Amino acid sequence: MITLEKINRDNFKQVIALSLREDQKTFVQTNEYSIAQSYIYPEFRPMAVCQDGQPVGFLLWCVDEDEDELWIYRFMIDKELQHRGYGKAALSALIEHMKREEPGRDKVYISAFPENAAALGLYRRFGFVDDGRYINGEVVLRYDFR
Repeated sequence: MITLEKINRDNFKQVIALSLREDQKTFVQTNEYSIAQSYIYPEFRPMAVCQDGQPVGFLLWCVDEDEDELWIYRFMIDKELQHRGYGKAALSALIEHMKREEPGRDKVYISAFPENAAALGLYRRFGFVDDGRYINGEVVLRYDFR
């Protein structure tokens, strides 16, 4: 079962050891960078994606106060563990988590480079729709909570 856990001293080394395939590394900042960023930007909320308590992925989400929007800024599943349904399960768990943590909000945004067909495909299959915006060269997608 996929769960989301805070990054702590018990899972930190496992989370930063997660990696992407070489062809994916230009699409997402490293987990180390994202965790460090969360100390500079306290609105960023890093989480480990765990299968039976073991980290299999990482995500970073936040409330963008400037735009008053919920965002998933980083999302990755380890290169050895992709295509097992963990991504979809993690998105589902995160959406439910966001609904509890940020009641009253009704949508979340995510973005990906147009060349990142695998990520865009996952997001669209999950139910994200193109928002019509491009930010820093990335396609913005929106998921409306149901």
